Amino acid sequence: MLSTAPSSRAGRADRDALARWATQPLSRPLPTAAARPFVVARPSAPRVVVRRAVPRIHGGMLLPLLVALFAVLNAGDLLSTFIGLASGMREGNPLMNMLLAQYGFGALILYKVVVIAAVGAGVLFLSTFHRRIAHVTIWVCNLLVLGVVVSNLMQFVIGR
Repeated sequence: MLSTAPSSRAGRADRDALARWATQPLSRPLPTAAARPFVVARPSAPRVVVRRAVPRIHGGMLLPLLVALFAVLNAGDLLSTFIGLASGMREGNPLMNMLLAQYGFGALILYKVVVIAAVGAGVLFLSTFHRRIAHVTIWVCNLLVLGVVVSNLMQFVIGR
């Protein structure tokens, strides 16, 4: 027969514990060293350092080199244009043709200096916000000017 009245102190403690058990979370024992007897520490492997045969150019140095390449390619465009004009060819760019007709070859040189300065400053400024976009931009500019130089040289060779 079950009785709800506590018959002893132990019975009251059991009943109080049972009442608390329904509302209280079970206590979790803190982990001890004895609770994890099979933990094995792995010895650290020696670190392998792989060195490149050619050192990578630091990201901060690549952009100025690409801007310098842009300047060299534009100088090649000037030189190939000068050689083509000296051999009797005409300028295919209408803006440059007008500048050459009105102001001479010095205007073309000044124009190229302004373009190099504007693109260089623009790309370096852009790199402060998005370095990757700046790299893509200068690569596209370099490829376009390289295409112009190759086109000038091919027209000179074919036109001879």
